[in-house]
Amino acid sequence: MDWNSIWLPTATAIGLALLHSLWIGAIIYALVRTCLPFLPGAGARHNLAYGALVLLAAGFLVAFYRNFEYLAVCENIAGTSISLADLSLEFTASSSE
Repeated sequence: MDWNSIWLPTATAIGLALLHSLWIGAIIYALVRTCLPFLPGAGARHNLAYGALVLLAAGFLVAFYRNFEYLAVCENIAGTSISLADLSLEFTASSSE
């Protein structure tokens, strides 16, 4: 197994999952703060807060799963028969469309 090819997709997925956890956490926080005054006791408030933390962890895992793409991130140009001039021509042709 090539460990170098898995580090970049993993790091990217973790970073994007952390970024998505910010807005997921903000929504969960708003819902919890809205529901807290209507709960009767400390046990119910504790269970709601604990459930929110579990939901935030699940949101992170879902965001990680959806953002993790184990694909070839880049192609080794030296190992192919494509020259840099061909690549620059392809880039200018595709960017002008």
